[in-house]
Amino acid sequence: MIDVRGLSVSYGTTPVLRGLSFAIGEGGLTALLGCNGAGKTTLFRCMLGLLPGYEGSLTLDGREIRRYGVRELAQRIAWIPQSQNPTFNYPAFDMVLMGTTGQMRPFASPGERQRGIAMEAMERLGIAHLARRGFLHLSGGERQLVLIARALAQQAKVLLMDEPCASLDFGNQSRVMAQARDLAHGGYTVIMSTHHPQHVLSYADCVIALSGGRLLRGGTPDEVMDAELMHTLYGIETAFVESPMGRIVVARKPV
Repeated sequence: MIDVRGLSVSYGTTPVLRGLSFAIGEGGLTALLGCNGAGKTTLFRCMLGLLPGYEGSLTLDGREIRRYGVRELAQRIAWIPQSQNPTFNYPAFDMVLMGTTGQMRPFASPGERQRGIAMEAMERLGIAHLARRGFLHLSGGERQLVLIARALAQQAKVLLMDEPCASLDFGNQSRVMAQARDLAHGGYTVIMSTHHPQHVLSYADCVIALSGGRLLRGGTPDEVMDAELMHTLYGIETAFVESPMGRIVVARKPV
């Protein structure tokens, strides 16, 4: 579905992505793992058509990303930011309804079809009861689920999630990640950037590890995740432990 070959991006004279090559097939949850500045956000911007000046090749369904129009690309890829603070305290339902605008003619208003799509997205995520609540009055986890529902209402099959659990508590992290996994196993292609190695171990089907704009490793979590990679990415010593809930990564206490 997404094929990257020799992708390089520079901001001015500063290289950010350096010859990335990998492929992501249809379906499943792929995690982009790396520290700050690894190039995860820049890669997402390329996928969204916001950085057309890249070198190399980036294709979606066999077609170069740069050849898609804005509206056409929005029908295929949806963006889910870390958080959003709108100026107005829109009801959660209206926030989700905004995801349907790409399906309408310019200046048209949402109709019953669009309203049905928005409510179906909320019901799928179990948040229909929040429909009339003001978005700014929701918890962090509830807001993130609303943003995911908005992406579902866009009816794109590729979901780009930018650190979806940033600033969420433990319970909300689990809820959001469970929804991401369920969507990935229900027909969506989910690509998620993260700083949480445990989220990769517990939820991802594939992982792409980036450092300094370069690809370090790619494959399944069992193939890729080990203490050597954690030391390379984060400069800390870790241990991987088997538990009844699966593999767990633990940082060693400093002496």
